[in-house]
Amino acid sequence: MPQRTRPERGMFVPSLSNQRGAAPCPRSQCGTAWRNDCYGARLMTTASGDLALATRGLRKSYGNRLALAGLDLSVPTGVVYGFLGPNGAGKTTTMRLLTGLLHPDAGTIELLGRPFGRGDRRRLFDVGALVESPTFYPYLSG
Repeated sequence: MPQRTRPERGMFVPSLSNQRGAAPCPRSQCGTAWRNDCYGARLMTTASGDLALATRGLRKSYGNRLALAGLDLSVPTGVVYGFLGPNGAGKTTTMRLLTGLLHPDAGTIELLGRPFGRGDRRRLFDVGALVESPTFYPYLSG
């Protein structure tokens, strides 16, 4: 089994650590703070530690085929996430739900601390995503 190597100091490594008393970022005056994760790399997050995105019990199916079953996800501000998995794992469905291109069968989505749901298209100005292939959705105009 290959050994897990630690990234070199200064590499950006996303982390869910929640350390208090982090020093202010020397490059910014916007209230952000540096936080050290378990590898010693640095991660810039908001001082308040707010969540950019949170889902609870997110579920989506296409007919009899279950694409997503009870997804609970929390993404702190300042963290970059990517989805990896085999075909059919629900990656694209998740991204389309999180961007409002699809609607969940069950569960909730919060974007920047506020509920995000059906008919809330103004919130799409807060979202940016690149989905693998262009698709036209009949309920969107433009």
